[in-house]
Amino acid sequence: MSEEGRVTTKWVANSLTEKQLVFLSNLDDVANIHVDELGDVLFCHATPQNDHDLFTPLSSKKRIKELFAEVKQSVVVCGHTHIQYEMEFEGISIFNAGSVGMPFAKQPGAYWLLVDSKRAAFKRTPYDLEKAASEIREAHCPNAEAFVAQNVLHVPDEEESMRLLEKLAKKVE
Repeated sequence: MSEEGRVTTKWVANSLTEKQLVFLSNLDDVANIHVDELGDVLFCHATPQNDHDLFTPLSSKKRIKELFAEVKQSVVVCGHTHIQYEMEFEGISIFNAGSVGMPFAKQPGAYWLLVDSKRAAFKRTPYDLEKAASEIREAHCPNAEAFVAQNVLHVPDEEESMRLLEKLAKKVE
């Protein structure tokens, strides 16, 4: 994580109430939820093993196999990389839901995944970008101007972001 990222993360952590901290500390790392016709769906932040591994559709088959080898469900919903995509791997449909507040996409908006009884569907919800930018600035978040410019009013390109994330993943491997 960059120094800017560390400063912002610390600010966010210090901004949480005791009730919010208790709620977050009681969340499971992964959740297996039965969804009617889809069957058991595994939900996780990054991968079933942890909250920090990186992968994208550009990742090698070897890497994907390492990350999902123990998965028994036929559907996995992840996040972490902020990019919406679906990929199939050895009978597993892997969805990355995207990001509501910091997407890597073609255009600004809130990117999310609707999972209902029969399918998973990518969604994008537009919102008032100027109002969001104003509220971020008013919250006195560190690095607010850079965040607004790079993640609210303009969003990083998903292809470029995937290439960057792959470089980061290779450094960690």
